[in-house]
Amino acid sequence: MLRSGRLWSTVGHWSKHVQPTMCLITNPKRELRTTQATHTPSNINDALVDLFDKPAVRVTGQPTGLLNIPELATATGFQAIGKRSLEFCQQCVHAMLTKGSFANTSDPLHLLDNISNSLCRVLDLASFIRLNHPDAAFKDEATRQLDELGTFMNQLNTSRELYTTLKDHAESESFRLNANEEAQRSAANLIHDFEASGVMLQDQAEADKMVGLYRNIDHARFDVEIAAAQPGATVEITPGQFASSFALPPDTPHEVLAQKLSFFRDGAVFTKQNNILTSSRGALVLHMMHRSVNPGVRKQMQQYYYYNPDMRDKLFQLVMHHGELSDTIGCATPGDKLLKETMLGNSGQVSLFLNQVSESLRPRAMEQKTYVESMFTTHLGEPIKLGSADVPFYVSRMNTAAGLNSDYYMSVGTALAGIDLITRKLFGISFQPAQPNPGEVWAPDVRKLMVIHETEGHIGDVYCDLFDRPMKKSHPCHYTLQSGRRVGQDEAGNVGQKPIVALVCGFQSSSIPLSSITTLFHEFGHAVHSLLSLTDFQNLSGTRGQLDYAELPSTLMEKFLLDFRVVSQFASSNNRATSEEAHAAFVQQQQQLQHLNLYEDLLLASIVDQTLFSQKFNSPEHMDEVVLAKVKEHSLFEDAPVHVHHRLAHVVDYPATYYSYVWCRGLANLLWNTHFEQDPLSRETGDRYRKYVLSKGASRDPWDIVTDFLGFRPTVEQLAKAAAQ
Repeated sequence: MLRSGRLWSTVGHWSKHVQPTMCLITNPKRELRTTQATHTPSNINDALVDLFDKPAVRVTGQPTGLLNIPELATATGFQAIGKRSLEFCQQCVHAMLTKGSFANTSDPLHLLDNISNSLCRVLDLASFIRLNHPDAAFKDEATRQLDELGTFMNQLNTSRELYTTLKDHAESESFRLNANEEAQRSAANLIHDFEASGVMLQDQAEADKMVGLYRNIDHARFDVEIAAAQPGATVEITPGQFASSFALPPDTPHEVLAQKLSFFRDGAVFTKQNNILTSSRGALVLHMMHRSVNPGVRKQMQQYYYYNPDMRDKLFQLVMHHGELSDTIGCATPGDKLLKETMLGNSGQVSLFLNQVSESLRPRAMEQKTYVESMFTTHLGEPIKLGSADVPFYVSRMNTAAGLNSDYYMSVGTALAGIDLITRKLFGISFQPAQPNPGEVWAPDVRKLMVIHETEGHIGDVYCDLFDRPMKKSHPCHYTLQSGRRVGQDEAGNVGQKPIVALVCGFQSSSIPLSSITTLFHEFGHAVHSLLSLTDFQNLSGTRGQLDYAELPSTLMEKFLLDFRVVSQFASSNNRATSEEAHAAFVQQQQQLQHLNLYEDLLLASIVDQTLFSQKFNSPEHMDEVVLAKVKEHSLFEDAPVHVHHRLAHVVDYPATYYSYVWCRGLANLLWNTHFEQDPLSRETGDRYRKYVLSKGASRDPWDIVTDFLGFRPTVEQLAKAAAQ
């Protein structure tokens, strides 16, 4: 769960934190098969290709309001929808606390879900708008609603009267005998959330303190999000350092360097002394970290790239607020509180899992590191010892020698057409372009897709904000703007609702590399989970469940992109993946060092995350010292990045649960190996996956969901081995 209580739960799922890519082509002399498709496959949706590969069509006219909400034709409309939600929730609270006022579907459980749904429809949208809308007025009004309704939500979470009413209902004989599994799970989850919010505290002053603590956490989360998105400090680069990134001599004429600098769009400028001022986290620093022929420059750029004192300070405040909350409710550490609802359940089990993954993965990662050192020693004619900042540089040189351009794999439109083909074959759903109404979207390049099932009709909508623009915070992310549910009433008396999701990326153009296509598939895996969830309660819909389960569908979706039997059905002649050997080369390039990447990126970040939320720190500097010691203990590189946690922005939504990416890698590999690998586009398998996994959302224990689909309950050891494969 990404927010403080199930009355307001999952808002966004971010794509995996990615450090600078380490990838390698092992045979630079390998010749790719020249036979390629000369036409676009007939079974792909050409309309999707055109929608994303051509400029967006601008729509003019009288604004209908964001997401067709009339009040949101202007920023101040947030006040109106916030007020309407507040009044509706107060009516539901009154109904819950008035004896004999509820009957049939208006029992306490459904009334609480109506409250949750009403709050989520405003808070989820406001959280999204605060981060992604280009208009400051909309951001400000969204922030105001997050504060006002968020405080109200936290007050409800500490209401002893609501808690007692729900608990009495859940313990009644009628409920125990007649309620289905989903209702019982919803009740148990809500009761747990009340208790985790401190509802059992003895007096109002303590309850008010809890509300304040949750509010502090929400504010700190936002501060971390903002700090993570900032360009970083201004750093100064000498002409010689810059020249080294193009293998040019230090005395290269200024005119030549000026031409090279013009390729970068991050505001880099020359000083009067011909030095370069640029952002420490911009494209120029990243380019030099990957391309400079000077190892000292590469290391310095790495230090620039990772060091972010503002992010460090904001992260420290977030960790401290989580610590204050855990102290108040009697948990030894923040991790103890945050892990209670996960599949693994506690920090001990998480540590056991990560240790088992490390035992299996570390020897393979070390073997790959040694192999690369040996290979580059042979290639360059002199012994080398890889540092943490060196691998991308050497890999880039080898890929260049191999004649393989890793900057382009296929177009965004082709990738979307491929996702459409996969979901049509597996589930019978397609993504159809829809023209947004004036004012419906927050930026002119946002595309809208209607999700159509072959027999069920229109089942939801997806807004795709995939391309970069000035000032955009482009972390790849899936946002639930409105959860689906089969029953329940909203403020207007409408029963049930269709899911609405938004996908955000920051692609520079419609032609993108395999790593970016993988990110797109990952985010659409989240979207499919949200869209195909069929639950009565919105607080159990789609991705609103345990974090170490929610990443399963998105991670599994990535597997389809690695199978040429799938890719060959949608790759066209203008893409780089039109032959089996070409596709294999790109996959090999991305996966050649997968064990080293997995160990140094996801596993190490998971260990750092556990460290942040398993102990107390005296100061930001003390936090840096403890994290650095942990990194040095586990990293394969003697010069591992000192401030790796300064870029770990996922702690906003994944505090103490970043291991979820490693855990769900194991789950996804098990599902793929046992059910999808033999025939990845089998409709029978797709229907089974929808029935037993996707449709359940969070309405069942994820262990039961996984067990029913696999036919057996995997052990932690099995999942650790699968994660390391």
